[in-house]
Amino acid sequence: RYLWSHKTPKRRLDKVEGMANLIERSRRVSITFRRVNKTLRCNCRYPISCDDPVRTEQEEASVAEYLKDDESKEVLERKFVRDFYDKVAGHFSATRHSPWPLVRHFLSVPEDNVSGSRAEEFSRTIAPSLRPGDIVGDIGCGNGKYLKGIPASCARVGCDLSVELVKLCRQSGHEVLAADALAIPFRDGAFDVTVCIAVFHHISSLERRQRIARELLRVTKPGGLVLVYAWAQEQDEDSKRIFESQDCFVPWHLPKDYVEGRAGGKSDGSDGPPRKRAKYGDATEPGIIVKGGAEFLVLQRYCHVFRKGEIEELFRTTGATIVTTYYDHANWCVLVRKQSS
Repeated sequence: RYLWSHKTPKRRLDKVEGMANLIERSRRVSITFRRVNKTLRCNCRYPISCDDPVRTEQEEASVAEYLKDDESKEVLERKFVRDFYDKVAGHFSATRHSPWPLVRHFLSVPEDNVSGSRAEEFSRTIAPSLRPGDIVGDIGCGNGKYLKGIPASCARVGCDLSVELVKLCRQSGHEVLAADALAIPFRDGAFDVTVCIAVFHHISSLERRQRIARELLRVTKPGGLVLVYAWAQEQDEDSKRIFESQDCFVPWHLPKDYVEGRAGGKSDGSDGPPRKRAKYGDATEPGIIVKGGAEFLVLQRYCHVFRKGEIEELFRTTGATIVTTYYDHANWCVLVRKQSS
């Protein structure tokens, strides 16, 4: 019942089956029939959105199975993070084009900021961080939506685990490369400012998250700033998501046009950005849903959502100075400064 929808389009005339002419619309009645499951157990084709408590327990058990040892955690991140983003890169990029205002405000030069109540409101949370000539590193740059907003007076470099997202960034003219945040391929102290947005919640163990925190500080100059965003378990009241456990699979609905390579150009990608085309059956447990008459392939991505205080605790163990922490767009956020010596 959560995955099927319909509507009565607003128009004056209707074509009715069996009648040659259009007829003027009057009152229309839509009736939906639902079947009651009296067994209290569900074996439907839509386990992703099924509210059967037994299914929820099974999903949690499947995540736990991947968290049992280091080798399994690497497989989890490869299949449900790297491979996931390679498959959905085109659709992900099409739906992720607007930088979050506070991050964009942070990645600005104070002199370039337009004064006003909005800028003053942002600055009460986080101040602009850049000076002309600074070098910015975006670790986990995705489709480059934050790189494109960095002032021309500053240099910017990015990296991402997904090769397909890196290709999209390069098409936009960004200097980026494919890399794992566990081993960032930049020299010590390369960046004046480093950002890492929406990466930590895809990392499957405390030890691996601590390694990334140390890597972010390593590539940042002494005295430089590091800004990190990660999904919060504590969601806003109007959020569509409820995270009952910290480690979970979160579904992504990939339109059939992207599955078949029709979106944005020809199926070979020659008329549009190249993308690794997902096929039915690519995911471990894919599902097919219909919304508004369109078909979607449901793929799973792994997430570890953060509780309040958890993200800054990662950086306290590194010896970095916590400048500020805040909540923004259902993320816990921390700004830290690398020690000068």
